[in-house]
Amino acid sequence: MKHLCPKLIARPWGGHRLYSMLSRELDVEKIGEAWIHDGMSKPKIILKWIDAHDVLSIQNHPSKIGFSKNEVWYFIKPPKDNKVIVGLNCSLDADDIENHIETISVNRGDVLEIPAGCPHALTSGSLVLELQEPLDCTYRIYDWGRGREINIEKAVESLTNAKTVLHRIEKQVGRVSVIYRPEFMMDVIFGPAELSFEKKGIISFTSGNKFAKSLLLEKKDKISILSNETAVWTSDGSD
Repeated sequence: MKHLCPKLIARPWGGHRLYSMLSRELDVEKIGEAWIHDGMSKPKIILKWIDAHDVLSIQNHPSKIGFSKNEVWYFIKPPKDNKVIVGLNCSLDADDIENHIETISVNRGDVLEIPAGCPHALTSGSLVLELQEPLDCTYRIYDWGRGREINIEKAVESLTNAKTVLHRIEKQVGRVSVIYRPEFMMDVIFGPAELSFEKKGIISFTSGNKFAKSLLLEKKDKISILSNETAVWTSDGSD
């Protein structure tokens, strides 16, 4: 069992929650993401704590077999209006794209699958734990006037008809299997519980005494989840 130290990354839409959660230091930069993985040179999955103080760019990711970025959001805190962007009902180069946004309502503890190629954006106030394939490639479609690079041509090439899938997790003591895909797996665990896992993975605490801590667990490592704690266990989807 190994404690994992996240890598903090500044983003123009970020806030200050990740400093207080993860580093206990003060800084003037807007920290949007904190990256976590197993420390291998080529990790099979990446976890990100994401603090969306402002809305992110509307974006999608590569969707080709062998070059894709599927991802999942676990909502520690939902956005201010409980809605995130999950699609567009217009062409990706439309002049009034902000008027053609499709949204879905989310609550604390929900899990949302974002398929590769699907336009999406986290919105203001969201605090999520994101699980993704280890491809650092994003195509911005619309960026709310921030002046960053837009990648319409690549976004169109990657566009698919795949829809997001929302999982509303019923709170119950023990381990709840939520995602089981070829790319990755995700379980939510409600304490009190003491358990081990059938394979190597990362456990991140999303409430309680160990909030914001992430641990790398080897196969059969035992971990205790206290009665006031919730944790998310993730691993790659290989056998």
